[in-house]
Amino acid sequence: MIKGKILKKHEKVKKSKTRTILLRFCIIGFAIILCMILVPAINYGIIQNSYKGEKIYRQSINTLPVRDIAIVPGTSVLDDTPNAKCKERLDTAEMLYKKKRVSSILVSGTKKETSVMCRYLISHGILAKNILRDASGISSYETIARAAEKLPKKTVYFCTQELYANRAQFFMKCAGFDGKIVCVDTMFYSNPCKTFLREYFADSKAVLNFLLYHGKPKQSIKKSGFAKLPSYKVSDTKYHIQAQNKQVPSDYQVADSNPNDHYDVVKAVEYARTYALKRNPSYPAFENNCTNFVSQCLAAGGISMTGKETPSDTKRLKVSKKSTDWYSISKEDNQKIKHYTTSSAFINTDDFLKYFQEELGYSLSTFDNTYEGKLKCYQTIQQRLKMILPKSKNDLLSAQK
Repeated sequence: MIKGKILKKHEKVKKSKTRTILLRFCIIGFAIILCMILVPAINYGIIQNSYKGEKIYRQSINTLPVRDIAIVPGTSVLDDTPNAKCKERLDTAEMLYKKKRVSSILVSGTKKETSVMCRYLISHGILAKNILRDASGISSYETIARAAEKLPKKTVYFCTQELYANRAQFFMKCAGFDGKIVCVDTMFYSNPCKTFLREYFADSKAVLNFLLYHGKPKQSIKKSGFAKLPSYKVSDTKYHIQAQNKQVPSDYQVADSNPNDHYDVVKAVEYARTYALKRNPSYPAFENNCTNFVSQCLAAGGISMTGKETPSDTKRLKVSKKSTDWYSISKEDNQKIKHYTTSSAFINTDDFLKYFQEELGYSLSTFDNTYEGKLKCYQTIQQRLKMILPKSKNDLLSAQK
């Protein structure tokens, strides 16, 4: 009996210890999860509230005071051309330079990024002697800290997207750099949620960099100085395509195969030629902009928009999911910033096809976005052109009569 009681007592003690250990693990696990949630949130709040000044937008470049240099932080490049985000930053720096708001431009990033960025600027008429290249500025922090070390008395404009503006301004303060952020946004980007989450956690890294380095670069310019500019030939078309400088072929003709309908092919084609290489600010622009541009051309040709919603006073873009709507409307605020409202069918391929097939009753051909699909598309277009276009100049004259 006594032995049995002792064993039961030992079992109770053992169970009690097990419960205590499990409770401790749960508390520690909960504390870790809480820290993982709270620390990024606190850091995000610190960065986003670190700058209370008025933001500068690309549209106000003409009214900006003169500063010494424009800094362009690097981002991904596509083969030998800048991607959409990088191009916006470079184009803004180019505008600052050509409007004589700065006398030089510093590009910063990886070796490949800065090489492409330098060539892009030179191809747009920026003098090579007025371009600086930092091929070791592999992050926003390094870009600003190294620039502050190299150019401590210079005043700068830092060209980046509005989403990154507060973090960049935080780095400027850390480095004691006299810099202003110019928000370069002219379009809406793909995967906005993913981009926001990346910035959300990047703010924790920003605070950590400040605590560890106090505004000083991780890699001093004394150890890794600014790089030389890459070689470049004006005749080299590998790095830039100036399609807008190409002449329209002398035999270029546009014919409307059905002039009695409500769609004007000539106006649609002229719109496409006008805005293929420059943006129409009456419409929003997107990183993946093909369906949006097709819709604009169709609207220019006479297809009426359906549905309407007033643009927001606060949000720059509102998108309606109504399947019966096809429209895009804009308005300008007091800062001359455009606000847009558009239907999903105007900008989304699947919704566009659904609207034109189910609502308007069009019969549309679709092709896969592969080599074979594109080839089939071109062959189909060629066959249809043969059916509607004159075969010779004499036929053309007869058709015009």
